[in-house]
Amino acid sequence: MERLEENALIYGRLMPITAKHSIERYNAALVGLGLPKTKLKKFRIDAAGYSPEVATEMNDEHYLDPHQVNRRFIILSPEQSDLPIVNQSFSSTRDMMQLFFRENAQALHVLTLKDVVFGEIEDSTYRVDELDDILSIRSVQFKLNTANELLDAAEEQEDLIKDFLSDEDSWKNNALMDELLRLANLCGDTRHNGIVPDNLFFKKKSFWTSHFKGIFVFQEKPNEAIVVGKIKAPAFVKEARALKSYISLQEHGKLVDFLFDTGRLESVNELWLRETDLVSKRLDLYVRKSIAEKEADVDLNKVDEIWQKNWIHRNIDDLSKDKIFTSLLRINKRLLNGDKIGEGHLSSFEHLLISRANPEHEDAMLVNRLLSALVPFDVLWRFVVDKDAFYLDYADYPENLRDYVVDLIKSQYIVDKRAFRAQLFSNWRLNDA
Repeated sequence: MERLEENALIYGRLMPITAKHSIERYNAALVGLGLPKTKLKKFRIDAAGYSPEVATEMNDEHYLDPHQVNRRFIILSPEQSDLPIVNQSFSSTRDMMQLFFRENAQALHVLTLKDVVFGEIEDSTYRVDELDDILSIRSVQFKLNTANELLDAAEEQEDLIKDFLSDEDSWKNNALMDELLRLANLCGDTRHNGIVPDNLFFKKKSFWTSHFKGIFVFQEKPNEAIVVGKIKAPAFVKEARALKSYISLQEHGKLVDFLFDTGRLESVNELWLRETDLVSKRLDLYVRKSIAEKEADVDLNKVDEIWQKNWIHRNIDDLSKDKIFTSLLRINKRLLNGDKIGEGHLSSFEHLLISRANPEHEDAMLVNRLLSALVPFDVLWRFVVDKDAFYLDYADYPENLRDYVVDLIKSQYIVDKRAFRAQLFSNWRLNDA
C-alpha cells in the first residue's frame, strides 16, 4: 500500500492532527470511549475521527468500530465533514455523518471551539449474529458526549430555563439563579448560541455492509428487504424473518429483473456507451489484467495496440473460453459495426457488464457499487465507487499491474475527478472518498 500512499490514492484527504490541544482533546475522547490514549505526536483522522496511525499503534483497525455495527466517532472540527470515511462496515456511515454535520453545523461549531465531541452512531443492534440483526436496522441515533461536559451543561441549562419560565416566582429562587449563571459562564446562553444539536435521529435506507462476506440491503417496505450477496443460497438467509428475497450476484437474470423493475438500473444506453467508449476500455483493462497474471515481467504501460493484439492471438485458445472476454468482444464489435445492443440483443450477464445505475434513483451510488463487484477489472470504476474493495483487489495484484493501475488512476481520474464522474454518472454526484 506504500505506493498508493505515495501517490495520495489512499488516506490522501485525511486531516493532519499536530497541535498539542487537538491531541489532548482526541485523547480525552479516547478515554471517554474507554480506549487508551495515543502517544503519537502527529496523526491523521477521517470524518469520524478514525486514524490509521492510531489504529496501527493500538493494533486494532476497528478501534472506533467494535463488532463493526455501531460506529464510534470523534469530532475535533466541523471541517471533518468534507473528509472521507476509512474502513466502513456500512456504506451508509458517511451519509449519516454528513447528515449529522449538516443538520447540526452551528452546534458543532460552538462545541468544538472549546471541547471535543465524541460518541456512537447507535442502532437497534449491538452485534451481528444473524441476518435479521442487519435487516432490523432502519434508523440510527447519534449519542453524544463532550470531554469537559460542555454539552451536559448546555442541556442542563436548557432544562433550567424551561423551569425558570414556567414559574413566575423563579427569579426569587437564588439557587436556581446561581446555577443558571454558572452554566451561562460555562457554555453561554443556549437560547442564542445554538450549542445543543437539533437532529440526532436519521433513517437508514438501502446500504451495503461488510457482514456476511458483503451484502447489499434494499429496503422496499417495512419487514420486506431484498438482499444481494456474493454467494448463492447461503445458509444465513434461511431463518431471516424480515427477508423478502435473496439474490446472488451470480443470478444475473434475477439481478437484472430486480434492479430494472425497481427503477434502479438504467436501460442499455447506447449513446452513453459510445460517448464514454466504456466497452472498449473495459475490454482493454481486462486484457491487460490477463497479461499481468500470465507475464509478470511485462511493462503494461508500454503495451500498445499492436503488442496487445499479438498477445491475444497467442492466447486466443484460453481467451475464447473466457466468458467476460468473449462477451465484451462481441458487444464491442456490435458497437463498432453500428448494430443494436439494447434489450433483446444481450444476455443478462452482458447487460450487467455494460450497465450503470439509473442516475435519477436515490440508490444510484449503491447500485453502481454493486455493479463494480461484477466488473472488478475496471479499476477506474472500482476506485471511484468502492475504494475499500479496490484496496483489497490491489493487494493481490502482480507488481506490473499495480504500477499500471496507479498511473492509470492518476492520469484518467485524479487530474479531473469532477469531469470523470460527470461523464460516467451524469446527473448525480458521487462523493469523493
